[in-house]
Amino acid sequence: MKNLNLTQLLASFDGFSAHHQEELQQVLARMDAEILQRWVDSGALREWVTQGLQSFGGHSAAAPNGELSVFLNATPILLATLVTKEIGEWTRVSRDLRSADTQLFSHLPPGFADLSETERISFYRLVRTAAYRTPQVGAALYRSLPLSLLILPTHLRPPLLRILQAAVSFDPEPLPAVVPFLAPTLRSLSPASQTSLLERIAQMSQIFPAGVARLLRILARAYEEVGEEGIKAWIAAGESIAEKNPHAGEAFFALESRTSLLLLRGVTPAVTLSDVYAILLKYIHMLCGDAVGITETAHLTFPPLLPETADAALPLPARIETFPTYEENFRLYRVLAAHQAGRIAFGTYEMSFERLWPLLPTFVHNLLPADDAPPHDLSSYFQLFPRPEQIEALFLFIETRRIGHRLATQYRGLRDDLAWAASLTDLMPPALAEVLPRIPRPLWQELTPDASAYDALLLATELQIFLSAPGSAPAPSDWSQLEPAMSGDMFQEGAMFEDTVELDEPDTISLSLEAQSTLRKLLAAARASSGERKGMRRRKAAVVLSLDADPQAAQDPEATEEAKHKPRRRRPATRGRHYLYDEWDYLIEDYRSQWCQVQEIPMIGDDGAFFSRTLATYADLTPEIKREFQRLRPRLYRHVKGLEDGEEIDIDAAITARVDHHTGNTHSGKLYSARLPVERDVAALFLLDLSASTDTLIAAPADSGAQGARVIDIMKEALVLLSAALDTIGDTYAIYGFSSAGRRDIDIYPVKTFAEPLSHDVRSRIGGLAPQRSTRMGAAVRHGIRQLRALSSRAKFLVLLSDGCPEDMDYGPDKHSNTYGVRDTMMALREAERNGILSFCLTVDKAGRDYLREMCAPARYMIIEDMLSLPAQLPKIYQRYIRSQKL
Repeated sequence: MKNLNLTQLLASFDGFSAHHQEELQQVLARMDAEILQRWVDSGALREWVTQGLQSFGGHSAAAPNGELSVFLNATPILLATLVTKEIGEWTRVSRDLRSADTQLFSHLPPGFADLSETERISFYRLVRTAAYRTPQVGAALYRSLPLSLLILPTHLRPPLLRILQAAVSFDPEPLPAVVPFLAPTLRSLSPASQTSLLERIAQMSQIFPAGVARLLRILARAYEEVGEEGIKAWIAAGESIAEKNPHAGEAFFALESRTSLLLLRGVTPAVTLSDVYAILLKYIHMLCGDAVGITETAHLTFPPLLPETADAALPLPARIETFPTYEENFRLYRVLAAHQAGRIAFGTYEMSFERLWPLLPTFVHNLLPADDAPPHDLSSYFQLFPRPEQIEALFLFIETRRIGHRLATQYRGLRDDLAWAASLTDLMPPALAEVLPRIPRPLWQELTPDASAYDALLLATELQIFLSAPGSAPAPSDWSQLEPAMSGDMFQEGAMFEDTVELDEPDTISLSLEAQSTLRKLLAAARASSGERKGMRRRKAAVVLSLDADPQAAQDPEATEEAKHKPRRRRPATRGRHYLYDEWDYLIEDYRSQWCQVQEIPMIGDDGAFFSRTLATYADLTPEIKREFQRLRPRLYRHVKGLEDGEEIDIDAAITARVDHHTGNTHSGKLYSARLPVERDVAALFLLDLSASTDTLIAAPADSGAQGARVIDIMKEALVLLSAALDTIGDTYAIYGFSSAGRRDIDIYPVKTFAEPLSHDVRSRIGGLAPQRSTRMGAAVRHGIRQLRALSSRAKFLVLLSDGCPEDMDYGPDKHSNTYGVRDTMMALREAERNGILSFCLTVDKAGRDYLREMCAPARYMIIEDMLSLPAQLPKIYQRYIRSQKL
């Protein structure tokens, strides 16, 4: 080793055994002499040996040490980067992490060498703090943090290291998952906001370090919604909450609590359907006179979507944030709701396809497979066509213009809103945007202000036939051509399609004179048949369904041909529709927002065998139950005035008639009043616990001579007798089963929806009920509330049948306690009360009083001591419970 002071070098090895001195000499022999001399002169090599002795032994009397050998072999790599005064810091870190990774001290992590000396010292302190709590977490931070820091601007590193130090001092566990995303998160902020927000988070980390990792995870999302000032205000609110309840603070900064989301949204212009649900429900009722339900859809389009079926809830988007102000977004909600109400009020769903079918062109008749019945509603009609989404889009466009004109004529105050919404071409469905510019002008002139839904459908049909013909005009690339067709001018009084501005369409093929004549005859016949209808059918409210749009449907000709032979549904059924529900966490005293995912699972029945067998088994009891239920027939009366015949004179009407007579005005003959009976208006939903424990066998009394039965079979027998009895009094009812396996896997089994009669399919599904998994009651109750809210019934009941307390694999932090589940279910039942729904809990768990008295009021639960008597008792319990409400 030329130019190297060997005496000084060997002195640096002092303390090592001969074996390890020789080992180190062999490693250093490959090094440049000048570099070695620099290490000797600076004391780095001696410090390195000293730290090796302290960390791994290897003194003169020690045997060879494998870990020390790894350490010595890493000398050229590590001393090339480490300065003398940090060697001790580094070896202490490696010693702390040795239990997590024995090879960790043989190399430096990526990016470490390019950090400044100050940044490295902060890094050592941070990693050692984490290793003291959890060596594995310390090792993960050691590997990943330097590179994450290196790719950040140097001025952002000090505040970020302060933030991480505070967080790791409290709880290092969440940090390894956050570190890789630090750079992308900070790059998503504007440069002007990065330092300011990091400094604000550093302040928060001193107050509430538990929130740091959670905040860093959602920082980009929150910044996109509310910007720098919005986040600062939101952080301040979270600090106040965390001061009172640390659990609530953690959920707040993770954006898991409802309060957190609401406060964040409070500075955004977005409007959610859940916030305006009640207002829009009343608004629709005011416009159409029908009590209907509303369901969420992920799609925002104008024209708005059709419901799944004519009896389904009306779809509205779950959230609107299209415009920069809350007022504009809510304005769009109002227009969408008005159009949905207008479809009911002006007959969109009132068409008789039995009358319409003979009037349709031969082209349409030829689309129907030979053995199939003609379509019975809009959904099945659209599915006749090779591109059902296209004719549906055409019909929606034409019908929306017709409905808009009718609304503008009848409600003058809506004109500006309707015209404004009609100009929003950016919200047009893709299928409509594709075909609209290709529409020939002569066809628009056929609809008049008094047009009906028949007119709109027939015109859409002719347009679809035209577009399907070879040589139809291609869609123009200039979107400005769409503006005249969507013009808000049509909502001025007297305007309809005849006032549409002419499109620039030099290549468009016009209909022949013969085709135009045929179309006129079809429309005239449709108007004549539609004029015979009197009144308007009131729609039956139904279970709320979510919508699963499939924009790619019917694009493939082979898939289209195959679809013709499948059952015709507007959107193909999937394995359950998905719903998200909040869950109450008593530890944070708040809801965890959208915490639970529920899916409806289609059921497979048993062909009705169980139902029939149960009725036969209880043949002696069934007549008695029916007689008891007959006593629930209506006994309420209301006083009605303005009748042509009645029990009493209507004094007010008589006086008015007398005045009209003396003043020469024509008076009404409706001069009587009477007390008329009020029809029962009751809806009940039965929620059945399908947990694995319902497979338990209940033994019959030894002296009874009877056989035992499973809990699930006894519950099913009770449902059979109850459903048969409810049919005798006309109560609307539904039956759902539920089971769960964690918060993201909650299954709901629709046995009977409110819209279904007690059909063969329903009877089969009751027999098909079987034990499943666990019992997350809160989410099941909230799903039941969703179904009941969609109904307009005066009295609504939710009856929960269970064999035990609410429990699930992640139903609270302590798997040995049911407190979390009980409190969540209690809050769900309170939510039912706030929605005008009366709840009642039935359990066969003899220890149920311990948790039921916390979940419910004493009058709202019952424990069935004799499980085998449930089939006979359930109808009586329902009857007495209903009677106690004085209906």
